[in-house]
Amino acid sequence: MIKLLNFQEDPVPTFEMKNKVLEELRISLQPYLFFWEEWSRDDNCNLTVEEVQLLNSYLASSFKITMFDSFLFRNKTKAVKEVIRKLNLGYQIFKDFVIVNFLFKIISIAKKYGYKKFL
Repeated sequence: MIKLLNFQEDPVPTFEMKNKVLEELRISLQPYLFFWEEWSRDDNCNLTVEEVQLLNSYLASSFKITMFDSFLFRNKTKAVKEVIRKLNLGYQIFKDFVIVNFLFKIISIAKKYGYKKFL
């Protein structure tokens, strides 16, 4: 028996759909941006190297779809949605990381300049 392909399961993304997905990605990444470089290199980051590269490429293009992306976006849609999911799930870990990093720097400054001068 021959199975016919059902294109409704995985429709070709329209320009509006692509922009909507990228807007969701931009919104999900926004809280991370002030500490993005440190976070994306840290072992606690829940993103893979490929996902970080994907985000960095969209950051560099200001979340605009390039001509090259427009052809490959159908393949990237699942990856982008997975990154959005990971960013939303990992935000609490990121916040904890930022707080610990901040406290560590305060303690380091206090050690370097002396606790009495610091306080």
